[in-house]
Amino acid sequence: MDGKKVEGEIALAFGDLLRKLWAPGAAPVAPRLFKSKLARFAPQFSGYNQHDSQELLAFLLDGLHEDLNRVKCKPYIEAKDEDGTNARESFGS
Repeated sequence: MDGKKVEGEIALAFGDLLRKLWAPGAAPVAPRLFKSKLARFAPQFSGYNQHDSQELLAFLLDGLHEDLNRVKCKPYIEAKDEDGTNARESFGS
């Protein structure tokens, strides 16, 4: 995300776009707000030039991950064996 703080803006704009697209009796939707939020964090998507869809999707998924990931420091959890015991318990260490 190039060091810029997204702080939920991309997720909110994307959610709003999806709500409009899936609304009952949906009318045509112009994704202007979503595009402007996206261009704010990724200037390469500003303007009306043709862009690589894979690049846009990768940026969007990364932005959604950053916005929605609540775990700041992932705790260490020791994996269990198939029978539900830790390796240390199995070998009597």
